[in-house]
Order: sequence, then C-alpha cells, then structure tokens
Amino acid sequence: MKKSTGLLFSTALLGIGLTLAAPAVVQAADIVPIAAVTKATVTNKQGEVYRTADTTKIAAFDDAELTKSNGKTVQGFNVNGYAWVFQYAYDQIATDAAGTITAYHFADGWASAKDFSVKDPTVYQVEQWSGVGQVDAKSPAVVYSDPGLTKPTGKTLPVNSRWQYFSRYNAMVTINGQTGVAGTLSYNLGGNQWVGANFSVDTDAADFTVNPVRGTIIVTNSKGVKLYSDMAQSNPTGRTLPVGSRWQAYATINDKTGTITGFSLGGNQYVNNADTSMILFASGTFTVRYPAAPSWGIAVYNGQLKVTKTIPAGSRWRTFGQIERLVNGRTQSFYNIGGDQWVRTDYGTHTAK
Repeated sequence: MKKSTGLLFSTALLGIGLTLAAPAVVQAADIVPIAAVTKATVTNKQGEVYRTADTTKIAAFDDAELTKSNGKTVQGFNVNGYAWVFQYAYDQIATDAAGTITAYHFADGWASAKDFSVKDPTVYQVEQWSGVGQVDAKSPAVVYSDPGLTKPTGKTLPVNSRWQYFSRYNAMVTINGQTGVAGTLSYNLGGNQWVGANFSVDTDAADFTVNPVRGTIIVTNSKGVKLYSDMAQSNPTGRTLPVGSRWQAYATINDKTGTITGFSLGGNQYVNNADTSMILFASGTFTVRYPAAPSWGIAVYNGQLKVTKTIPAGSRWRTFGQIERLVNGRTQSFYNIGGDQWVRTDYGTHTAK
C-alpha cells in the first residue's frame, strides 16, 4: 500500500473546496499481533501426574496451546484409595522451544502442566500419638514391620481385639500454603509392629491422653484395685488386684486437664491412680537422719502405710525405687528399701547409684 503525505493549507487561500476521503481499508497483512501464541510441540508419551485433592477444578482445552476451551474439566482418580491425592493419566505432552513441558493431554483434553506434580506431593511422617484401637469384626488385622504397610510379618490380630498404640503414620499435604494431616495410614503397636486399614481408634480416646511410660506400679489400697477394660474405667473386668502386688505399667492415662487418672497394664487392662502408685527409678543408698532429732531412728512402713518396725539413725539402706502417696491430704514421697518396706524420703539423705 502506497503511503501519501501532504501539507495543510487554508482553504480560503487556495479557493479549493475539500472533499472528505473515504477511510482506507486495513488489510490483514497490515495487522501486527501484540503477542503471538507460541506453537507447542506435541509428543506421544504416556505417564501419570499428581495433584493434591482440593476444590479447584482444572479446565480442559482442545489445543496444546491452551487457547480453545472445550468446557470440560480434567478428571483424576484417587491413589490407592487415599482421598487426599489424585492421579491423572496422560497420553501426550506439549513442550515449548526450550523443551519444557507446558501441557499434558488427558482423556478430557489438554491442561496446563503448572497444575500438576510429576510425583505424589504427599509427605509421610510418624507422629507420637497414643491411644487404644480395635480390630473390626470383618477380618483379622495384618501386622506389618513398616509404617507403609508393605512388609507383612506373618502375624495377624484377631477380630474385635483391642490394642494400645503409641504413634501413627500420617499423610501430610499442603493446600494454599497450609500443611495439615490429610489421613492416617497406620498405627504402631510397639516396636516394628504396624496395623492399618481395619483398625479403628476408640471414641473415648478423645477424652484421654495416653503417655507411654515403662515402670512398675504397686497396689496401695487395702481392698485392692479393680481392673477395667477401658480408659474411662467404666467397664470392670471383674478382676481385683491385691494390695501390695506389683505390675508392669506401659502408659499413664491423663484426662483433658493433664491429670493422671490411671495406668495401662497392657492388653486393654487399666487401673485407677487413686489406689495405685508408680514406683519411680531410685537406685542408690539411703542414710537415716531424722532432721528434727538426728539421733532418732525412723519408722519403716508397708504398702498400706502401717509401721512395721524402726531402723536406727545413721544406718544405711539400699534403695530400689520411689513412690508418692497421699498422706493426710498432702503428697509424701517414700523410698523402697526392699520388699514391702518403705521409708520417708525426707527422713534421711540419698546417694544415687
């Protein structure tokens, strides 16, 4: 197209009448696009990509350049039945001039590669979390040696049996910058023993916290202590443990305020805290010295806090543990000097072994 130029003069000076010219028609060849769409290179390639399951829908397109929406959304499927992550199967990829993948082709159409991850974005981690669970009534629970439940030990737990667990294996996902627990894959029953799918956490676990501990408790109530099958101590088993008897404890049971309400003896067996005391580790030597009168001897008590004898000032005794008891409304500590023999900790000095 020829381009014309001219000077502007007054019509009065030239005495010439002006006629408005019709606007020139702009030809397609004269249009220069602001930003041209880069042509993508399409390659036949099969694979899978992943995406965290959130509420955002992924738009699908008819072309690899993602300019022609087809009104559909890309559909994925859950990985291994886990609700927090979706997997998408593609059969073609689109790349730019630098070889970077810009889009994937799925059954529903093309979608931007920015919306997907080439690997499962879930992060798995073990969390210290205690409680009690039960195997469901349909089938035994397979015990695995790994939290991912890929290595069966050959052992199973019977239906309806109840077990204490000490940690859980969680799936962690990040959505909109916030990371949280999406689900729990398995529970640890101690050591390398993990159970998964058909193991349900007790509903009463929400009211109590189970804190793992290794120790021995002694029954202090003269009438013994009742044994319960639940942490809430509402279902007695009909069994009573006698006064003075000692039992291995695997955890303390704490209420919502953090107060210890009982102990777990393992295998869904619980006793209350009021009728028992935890024997703390206190190996060493106790030397008798009554502060108010250093030349006096002191009393030795049994588990019911009855005086059985006295031992002289300055005598030394090996200690095997320590407990705390409620005496006249106050907490008092005692050392064990062998068998059912206890002395007050403030009636002498103690040297740890």
